[in-house]
Amino acid sequence: MTPALLLTLGRLDLKDRARATCVCKAWRQALEDPALWRTLNLADHQEAQDRLDLVKHCRWFRHHLQELSLQYAVGVRDEHLKHFHGAPLESLNLNVCQSLTDDGISGLILRSPRLQAIQLYWLPRISDTVLYCIAASCHNLVRLNLSGCVSISDGGIKAIAKSCPAITDIDLTKCMKVSDVGHGALARGCPLIHQLRLYGCKPVTDASLASFAGLSHLRLIDLCGAELVTDNGLKALAECHQLESANLTWCIKITDAGIIAMACGCPSLGLLSLHGIRGVTDAAIAALQKHCANHLHTLDTQGCVQIEHRSRSYLQHVLPKLICFEVHS
Repeated sequence: MTPALLLTLGRLDLKDRARATCVCKAWRQALEDPALWRTLNLADHQEAQDRLDLVKHCRWFRHHLQELSLQYAVGVRDEHLKHFHGAPLESLNLNVCQSLTDDGISGLILRSPRLQAIQLYWLPRISDTVLYCIAASCHNLVRLNLSGCVSISDGGIKAIAKSCPAITDIDLTKCMKVSDVGHGALARGCPLIHQLRLYGCKPVTDASLASFAGLSHLRLIDLCGAELVTDNGLKALAECHQLESANLTWCIKITDAGIIAMACGCPSLGLLSLHGIRGVTDAAIAALQKHCANHLHTLDTQGCVQIEHRSRSYLQHVLPKLICFEVHS
């Protein structure tokens, strides 16, 4: 078979691939090439249900499929996931497939021990049951997106932390039932975390940040809306010396003391949002100028009314790497 034939067949959708197997023996043999069946992307597909009904007749997917994306695909239900039981999945994206339940997702995950990336954004119906299944099966997990999974709690996160130590990227945006207990377990059990998103998680406190101080690989943290975090929490977070991005939008209890500590401890900061924080002054900008001027490219000071010199021209003068002044509109 020629590379050109493989390239052509690889561009066919499922229905046309099924038809192509009937063209001739050479095409059928070509369609058995594993490279053609490693990825199935039905993201945003308006006829996903019809396409998935075809999958159950494609033994090649069960043998070779590594990346499955059903993000925003219309009509995806639990029974469709059964078609992929036993496939060597490494990446699974079920974002906003809101007809799926614990049973369907858990059934697939328990049969997919090779999974390294799982995205379950905005599935508010799923519970800790799914996390227990991930913990039982996916010990090589690296990336986990639980943004908007509002029903999960500390129990599920503790199970993940105990069984998935390789995690580097986790998104717990708006997971309001996860508290300091879950955050602490995550910090202890997953020391390789690079990116930690806690956007809209009001229960986050200084105790959580004290736990995160042990994450020596942390590069990004999103604490937008963490109204309980104070300067003490930021002083602990300043121990994460590799930190490059910090979203502190609406962390309303923070003052200069916390920002000065972060500037001193995290000289590689490239992005910092102080949006809506009234307790910071020009002293915070001076600390950023002294310690972070070589890297800081994005700084949002909207609503920081006590910073007298916050015009773009002034900030670019003291922080010459700045090119962006807005993280939140």
